[in-house]
Amino acid sequence: MLDAGCGPGGCFPYLVKAVGDTGQVFGVEISPEVAINARKKIAAQKWRNVEVVVCDAETVALSGVFHGIVFFGAPDCYASSRILDNLLPHLADRGRVAIFGAKLSRQGTVQVLNPLFSKLFSYATFEQRLHWNTNRGIFWKSGWASSR
Repeated sequence: MLDAGCGPGGCFPYLVKAVGDTGQVFGVEISPEVAINARKKIAAQKWRNVEVVVCDAETVALSGVFHGIVFFGAPDCYASSRILDNLLPHLADRGRVAIFGAKLSRQGTVQVLNPLFSKLFSYATFEQRLHWNTNRGIFWKSGWASSR
């Protein structure tokens, strides 16, 4: 699995679970400071099959083939044709691409939900307090759930 624009590794727990003990997770992060936090997460979890490189996704030199590419909250990656031209040739036949991007609303009545959405996105990405329950298809935190 390739995590393009991996940030501090918010997707790593899910990707590690998806690839199992024999698979690999490879993160690409442009910010050295953010990559430090991703590497701390890798060390704390003692994952041997996760690696992060500090590089621009447009120029990262990849080898091999990935069965999936994740762009989680990385519009600078998935909106760039040069980055896609660099990464997509490394996607396996029948490989999958998962993209999540969001933006806050500018519509009056919906704008009131922006602080809630920002907090949920922050929890899911940086604090790992939301979990995906694959059996029920929901995000959960102690005491509440919402469907995807």
